[in-house]
Amino acid sequence: MSDEVSEQAAEQRLIGRRDELQALRASADAKAQAMLAPMCAGIGGAVALVKFEISPTATVLLGLAAVAASAALITTLLVLLPRLGRPAVGLVRWARMSATEHAAEARAGLSVDELARHVARLSRIVPRKFRLLQLAGWLLIATTALVAASLLA
Repeated sequence: MSDEVSEQAAEQRLIGRRDELQALRASADAKAQAMLAPMCAGIGGAVALVKFEISPTATVLLGLAAVAASAALITTLLVLLPRLGRPAVGLVRWARMSATEHAAEARAGLSVDELARHVARLSRIVPRKFRLLQLAGWLLIATTALVAASLLA
């Protein structure tokens, strides 16, 4: 009985961790989507300002700002880029399954080991997304500073 209870307790803990990681992953994706518009505006603004007669220093600063904003955009898009994984797991595997296979798997449920593997995979994805978002944020700060400096030059 205690093995069954501990197995059920482990399963519940893993389900809780999985749900928390999925919520964090969704949060990272939402933050990345929210950052896209300011980045595009920053790139467009830097390009628009270059068309005016400005000092060579301001031109260089705006060019650097456009590069930083472009790097932030690429970094943010990497957060949103789907990672399909190996064909044996997740979405790619499910797409290849028949309705009968889906039903059989749903009835069988996930074993604690399978659930643990899923949690471990999510545990690698979520911090990576947040590290990329942090880098994109710093690049946006640099973009803002460069645009501000170009306006003063």
